[in-house]
Amino acid sequence: MILDATLRRLSRASRMSARRSGAVNLLLAVCALAVATGQGACDGTALGTGLPSEGAECATCHGTEGNAAPPASLSGETSTSDPAVGVHQAHLAGGKVRSAISCSECHIVPPTVDAPGHVDESPADLTFGALATANGAQPSYDPETGKCSSIYCHGGTLAGGRLTAPAWRTGCDACHGNPPEVGGNPPKAHPRDKDCSKCHPAYVDATGSVSFAGSKHPSPTGCDACHGAPPPEPHPQSTACALCHPGTVTDEGTIDIASGLHLNGSVEASGNGPHPDGYAAPTSHGQDFLESGSQACAPCHGTALDGGKAGTSCEKCHPGFRKSCTFCHGGTDNETGAPPESVLGKTDTTVPAVGAHTSHLAASDWRAPIQCSACHQVPSEALSEGHMSGKAEVVIAPFGEADEEDGQPTAGTYNGKSCSSVYCHGASLSGGSVTSPQWTKVDGSQAACGTCHGLPPTDDHPNMDNCAMCHGCVATSDQQISPEGAAFHINGEVNMEGKGACPTE
Repeated sequence: MILDATLRRLSRASRMSARRSGAVNLLLAVCALAVATGQGACDGTALGTGLPSEGAECATCHGTEGNAAPPASLSGETSTSDPAVGVHQAHLAGGKVRSAISCSECHIVPPTVDAPGHVDESPADLTFGALATANGAQPSYDPETGKCSSIYCHGGTLAGGRLTAPAWRTGCDACHGNPPEVGGNPPKAHPRDKDCSKCHPAYVDATGSVSFAGSKHPSPTGCDACHGAPPPEPHPQSTACALCHPGTVTDEGTIDIASGLHLNGSVEASGNGPHPDGYAAPTSHGQDFLESGSQACAPCHGTALDGGKAGTSCEKCHPGFRKSCTFCHGGTDNETGAPPESVLGKTDTTVPAVGAHTSHLAASDWRAPIQCSACHQVPSEALSEGHMSGKAEVVIAPFGEADEEDGQPTAGTYNGKSCSSVYCHGASLSGGSVTSPQWTKVDGSQAACGTCHGLPPTDDHPNMDNCAMCHGCVATSDQQISPEGAAFHINGEVNMEGKGACPTE
């Protein structure tokens, strides 16, 4: 204390010279004697406070003209390997990832030189400010290790950073021994040679200078020093930071220093990335998906919607959706995926997207089972080409016996309201009263006997109403489908006694 006060009475040049010479010890002895005896200064005058005059600048005692932060320290040290100097200047100067940090983030800046608590014993007290303690950070500095920890500015409130407890001073021994005591994996005694270039020539030279670019030596800078790049889940696993942090990060991936949003005490992010608020709701992003298909999402989420540059896959929130037909439609009446519900959540059969799906796919006691593939091309998964096009395509598969004219089974059509030329509704038969049924009419009237073919059929068919006489494996004598004959009714064949199509005992 006395030494500091006495030295401050000297000019800056004299003070630095005295600190670096044995004159310091002499000054200390003289001052101590003067104070102890009350004799005043060497010329007999009373000792003053030893502080610079009122209005003196901070650089009078430390730092340089116009820049009060060390170097030089109070003792005149200028090397950044000295804790009193350290990386003051690196903090006070702006950089590629932030604006300049003010002195008040680590120290109480006194209004005057003689403010209480200012001129006291070294080292300088650390009192972390609003930015350093933002978001609940509880920063500290360990003088033994020379490292800061849990500080907001170095990722104290974030996850995934590899250097969240940085060394305050520079030099190899700030992070590890020089040389280390042990090294390698598994650990073993490290050679005692200080010339690191002998074993690590790829990133350090014989003078001890480290090259960080393109080497295995971890850099003290970089996004991943303070937080993961990207941070670990549940953060999206994308390095396209600008998608969610457009005000902080540029499209090129660099920090927008001018915006002042990086290292400002809060996370400046859009929870929906480039999307509007509420977009995470299925009624919002789901509707977009239905209208535009996967190609609208692919530029950010990948062509397979497995994350892409956005780092967020549909599977994250919708696991198994690719192979689950009921994820988008169906699941109400059965698990085939056939509506209801429709992809828009409709359940009324008067809606074409619902219609007679259930009537066709439900188990029946009078016909063979009908599969989805009879009217649609069933995709192998949700993202199969042509599936999510915004409109369900009806492609009625050719079915039944070959047509006499072209030798091909009948292939039906659908015009948005009704089906026609469909084998299942009597396209290859005669006499039916409703061979072009309405898709949204499900009262059973379009599936009654006589709607698909006459009772009996009219063209080239015997005029008799005992169906069992020729079709005993399918129908009864009273024109009903027998329980055991259901599997042979509307099965693509004419099952008739004597033609080998009916099963035998």
